[in-house]
Amino acid sequence: MEQRAHIRHPVEMPAQISAGGFHKRACQVRDFCLGGVLLRVPDDESGFMASLESGESMTLTVDVDGVRGQRTLHLPGRVARRDGENLGMAFAGPDPTDLLAMQNHVRRLLEPTDPADAGNAPPEGQRARQAARGVLRIQQHFCANGMDAFFPAVREALEDTGEHGRQAANVLGENRTQLVREFVRRACMPLENIAGGHAPQEQATEFTTPQSPEDSTAFQEWLALRVMASRTELRFNQELLSLQLRFDELFNISLNPRRNPLAPSVLCTAFGEALGSLPVAPGSHQVILDVFEKTLLARVGELYETINSALSRAGVLPDLDLSRYITENG
Repeated sequence: MEQRAHIRHPVEMPAQISAGGFHKRACQVRDFCLGGVLLRVPDDESGFMASLESGESMTLTVDVDGVRGQRTLHLPGRVARRDGENLGMAFAGPDPTDLLAMQNHVRRLLEPTDPADAGNAPPEGQRARQAARGVLRIQQHFCANGMDAFFPAVREALEDTGEHGRQAANVLGENRTQLVREFVRRACMPLENIAGGHAPQEQATEFTTPQSPEDSTAFQEWLALRVMASRTELRFNQELLSLQLRFDELFNISLNPRRNPLAPSVLCTAFGEALGSLPVAPGSHQVILDVFEKTLLARVGELYETINSALSRAGVLPDLDLSRYITENG
């Protein structure tokens, strides 16, 4: 008996396919699984079907509905089989977020709808705004609380380094309100921009070659922030992927790890820029960054867990099974 690696879901949804030198051809998705789709191609496309070779590369283009409306997916694959008007396509390295968006769209098509429930549900745009506001409040609260833990710890660490450290501790204390305000503002800006409909921005990953001692000091600080961001990202990789997938669904976008508005690099960059606006001697920066990592970045898993739970309760991919999803697409 044939054993399928993925569960197939019968469905009817319009799509387009392209392969070889042919332009896009209309087709119908007849069933879907995480490994591929079965397509029905119109009878008048017999020439197109006859030209396809087993294993040939092809692309499926399909529109799916998300929380904030419709978006177009382009899923790469290869010809698996041909049988009359039916065309089997096996996915070949599709973007995981696009594949999950397709899966969720199919699930929604298959779910029975209750008119009474639909009448009580808020509009999709309103639902997205409500969820975004909730996430922003959680992030702001986390950043502010993290800074409350940061200040006593950094004063103790700086005072242990001598006179220059004590001077740096005094500067931080005198400018505490400004540092907290700037850090929270900069840390929350990427998420606010996405929630406002702006395209997500990638975090900078390069630094200009140092040309002076001042540049060299800035480079060392940038490098230290990059290292701690990478270390934190590796530690919370699965939590970040869950957030990325949920933000894709909530805001109808396609993120990558460098565009995740809650990535550790966002927090590190925000703190580095806020610290750079204060007259703190560069020699104290490494001590300050070390304390930032220990008091705030070390607890960022709590932020990710809280936001993932809040989005799940708000109906944003509540049944997301990341371990199974990674296994099926690994």
